[in-house]
Amino acid sequence: MYFFNSIYYYLYNKSKRGNAVPEIPVLGFISFCQTNNIILIINLFLIIGNFDIVFEVHYAYLIFNILLYILNYYYYQTKKKGKKILQQKKHILKKHGFWVDVYLILSIFLAGYTFYIYREYFWKPFLD
Repeated sequence: MYFFNSIYYYLYNKSKRGNAVPEIPVLGFISFCQTNNIILIINLFLIIGNFDIVFEVHYAYLIFNILLYILNYYYYQTKKKGKKILQQKKHILKKHGFWVDVYLILSIFLAGYTFYIYREYFWKPFLD
């Protein structure tokens, strides 16, 4: 959780300059990254297991993103973990911005690339 707490701290401080409610885009960003991680794990499971399952990735993104946003909202806002993270101020922000951007790009790329590999090489739709 330390990595996501650091992401929360970095993005909250970056977002509060331009937003009246800075936690909304922060929670959306974290949920989107976590959704990409789940899709990546599902894709790797399908590739390694060589399963022939029709996987509708757009429905999975929608469902996982909504569920994770609700869970993150509960964790960071309802349980007040977000305020505790912001009060600690022990997160070093010098290189976190770079690593947050790298994490976002890699999570999107790897989720998309593994889905592409699964659809092109492992999924055999209705072959007789």
